[in-house]
Order: sequence, then C-alpha cells, then structure tokens
Amino acid sequence: RTMQADPIMGGSGGIGKKAWEALTLESGKGGQRKYKFPPDFNFKISQAINQMEGAAKNATSLAYLGGFRPSDMAKIRIEHIDFATGEIMSTMTKAGSVEGVLNPALLDIVRQQAGGREEGLLFEEFTELNSKGQTVFKTSFQNGINKSLKNVFGDEKISYISPNTKELVNEKVSIHSLRHHTED
Repeated sequence: RTMQADPIMGGSGGIGKKAWEALTLESGKGGQRKYKFPPDFNFKISQAINQMEGAAKNATSLAYLGGFRPSDMAKIRIEHIDFATGEIMSTMTKAGSVEGVLNPALLDIVRQQAGGREEGLLFEEFTELNSKGQTVFKTSFQNGINKSLKNVFGDEKISYISPNTKELVNEKVSIHSLRHHTED
C-alpha cells in the first residue's frame, strides 16, 4: 500500500499508477496464460529427472524448479553467484541483466553443476555461440533432455490460451516448456 499509495487513492507519495501497474502486472492480468498440464505431471517430471544424470539432470531440475529458460541457464556465470547467500548478480536473460536469489534447493543444484569451479559458464561444456553471438545450449544437449522427457510423457502436451491470438496452444513437454510450471 505504501508503494501503491496515494496517487491512486487521491493523496501524494507512492510510485504512481503507471509504475504500480507495471510492477504488479495489474494491467496485464487478462494477458496471463493459464496452463493445463498433463495428468500426474509432477510425478512424471520427477520420474524423468530421476532417470537423467549430470548436467542434463541439473539443467532440467533448474528449468522445472526454478523456472529458468534454457537460454538463460546457458548464460549463468559461476563468478556471478554468491554461494553463501544464493544471490545471482548481473545474469543476462531474455529480459536483460537481472539479479535474484536461489533458494537452498536450487543453490545445491548449481553448486553440484559448478563442481568446485570458481569461474566460467555454469554449463560450459554444453554451450556454444549461436549465429547472433549469444551463448546457448548445444542443440544436442537440449535434444537429449527432450528425448528423455518424451520417453516419460510420450505425446502428452502442455496447453494454454495464447494471450495474443486467443487460440489454444499445445506444446510438447520440453526443457523450454518446464518453466511454465513455476509460472502457473
């Protein structure tokens, strides 16, 4: 209420109506996606992750539990992580440079992936530069993860109504679509 404060209610102070709406997504509520996941999604994703090993297991876990996009995970640098507090600093994402805090479970996954290294890309061996010079996961790495997910989910889909076209969208369960679980 202090941030929203009084420009909206008729007084002074606060951040203003436009900034409040942008911060809280008040104006975008109609555009939010409502996801429908396959039956037993949580059980099946746990089953799929348990069948994976190493970096694939870690990346899939971060996508599912942390809501990370594959393109964002590929850019995480170890030296930008404070392992004492879980803070991630100056991480480049689709939205630009962001900061955040990893909860203890996510920090354990990151710590395991770093394997004692103190610098470099978190998933260094599994990344490459794309045609635009951006760091991304290697196609073979993502395809391997997606194949493991398909082995468990088969042809099941995640569905949502597109806020732009208002049409039903069905997408395969993939490393990219796992982030929608935390979004929902």
